[in-house]
Amino acid sequence: MQLSGEESFHLPPGQLWPQLSDMQFMARVIPDLVRIDSVDTNCLVCHVRPRFSFFSGKVKLSFDVTEKQEPGALKIRVHGKGIGGAVVVEIGIALASTGQGSLVNWQGEVVEKEGLFRPISDTLIAGAAGRIVDTLWEGFRSAIIQSPSSGGED
Repeated sequence: MQLSGEESFHLPPGQLWPQLSDMQFMARVIPDLVRIDSVDTNCLVCHVRPRFSFFSGKVKLSFDVTEKQEPGALKIRVHGKGIGGAVVVEIGIALASTGQGSLVNWQGEVVEKEGLFRPISDTLIAGAAGRIVDTLWEGFRSAIIQSPSSGGED
């Protein structure tokens, strides 16, 4: 199952890249965050309590940056583990200059579903993931605006 989208920003890639590629910054925008176990520039381990109709409880998420090509490409592997199940998602992000700012193209692919996550339909997961991704980008935009190093988004 794949998900994809694009986001436009008024910041040039050189100003957007530092936040987009830093797991410490991204930890500030993870939806439904309960706690952070560890975080550094390339790795984030946290717990979230997602609001899914098909799943209740906490999920431990591990975000590992597997590839960085500054300032244009980023790959992240996310391993989620909850009671009775696990999921692995690979995310690719491409950042390009638009002349008026940046365009972020992203795609995510669920590469593994185990245990209780296996029988959940891709349609149901895609709908829930879409809401999470939208919330994440809203939080990212807000954090960029509040970041002194970015100069604000708009």
